[in-house]
Amino acid sequence: MDGMKKLVKRALQRPADALIYESGVLPGRLREVAGPLLIEEPAVAAKFLPYEGGRGNYIIEAPAERQVGERDGLPVPPPGLWEGYGQTPEQYLGGGRPRSGS
Repeated sequence: MDGMKKLVKRALQRPADALIYESGVLPGRLREVAGPLLIEEPAVAAKFLPYEGGRGNYIIEAPAERQVGERDGLPVPPPGLWEGYGQTPEQYLGGGRPRSGS
């Protein structure tokens, strides 16, 4: 009798799972209860933290185009690290422009 019970349980497991998932109640409830617990659990490495908390979607706009030759304020490495790519900071930075499309 025990073997028959296992066979019936196995046969009904997938349809039951599909029915529960289709109802929409359980997945929402699981996210509600398990979500905060998973975020706090250090053993779970793959965590998704949405950009804007409760929203389901959002748009990240592309940055404005910069003018060619415009300095962005980032530091330039010391001349000892330029490896012959220029004698001045402008020459050093200019060497990468053809490869970067700017």
